[in-house]
Amino acid sequence: MTLSGRLLVAAPQLLDPNFHRTVVLLLDHNDEGAFGVVLNRLLPVEVDAVLPGWQDVVSRPDGLFQGGPVGLDGAIGVAVAAPAPPGRDLRDDPAGSRDELLEGLRGGGLDDPGSLGRPGSPGDRGEPGDRGEPGATGDTGGRGGTGDAGDVLGASGAGRDGLSGQAASGPGSDEPVVDRLTGVYGLVDLDADPTSVVGRFSGLRIFAGHSGWGLGQLEEEIAEGAWFVVPSEPSDVFTDDPETLWSRVLQRQGGDLAMLAHYPPDVRLN
Repeated sequence: MTLSGRLLVAAPQLLDPNFHRTVVLLLDHNDEGAFGVVLNRLLPVEVDAVLPGWQDVVSRPDGLFQGGPVGLDGAIGVAVAAPAPPGRDLRDDPAGSRDELLEGLRGGGLDDPGSLGRPGSPGDRGEPGDRGEPGATGDTGGRGGTGDAGDVLGASGAGRDGLSGQAASGPGSDEPVVDRLTGVYGLVDLDADPTSVVGRFSGLRIFAGHSGWGLGQLEEEIAEGAWFVVPSEPSDVFTDDPETLWSRVLQRQGGDLAMLAHYPPDVRLN
């Protein structure tokens, strides 16, 4: 069963700094792995500093978000797409049409990816979690967040600053600059003129990097209790208070998960 469009909420015991108390939107999940973006890691970087022209069209808070520890030199625009043109609803397209959209996945290259890192942040890649603390381990094939988006999606993962891949749709083409990916969520062509996408979506976030899992990796972590899988809401993606998103998503689930919303950040300090 695909988990595309759902949220991964990190269990309190997941202490790896890449994913501690994170909420991940799964953009794609298939037989080869999974790919998504962390929703609640706002970077101290303005969007215009790395993607000029996009600052005025992103949702507030209008900074750049870190989508995960992988591919920090690429940007991904995630939108809640506006209604499709008359006669075209991508949610009802056959699998072949969806595959074509995935082939157009865009990771716009950042002008200054070196400005994203900060000590002790998820930008510090390659720190393995201890046993019982599932999380990302950089690009070494370890647990969590290490897969490549192209491996999962069959997409090119093209970018603007020398990153390899096929050009995505944009102005002058017959394809939309917002590609419906799963449910109401879509990917935005960050090579398009920012003014050309106004009105084509109801919210936009731009993420540096992504989170990925290889074959069977995410399923194993879920079975071990590292993640809770819950439904997503568009307001989760475009929350104006990302710092409290983890606790709010748990709270609305009710029952035992709601109780975890009040779990201390580090139980060892109690």
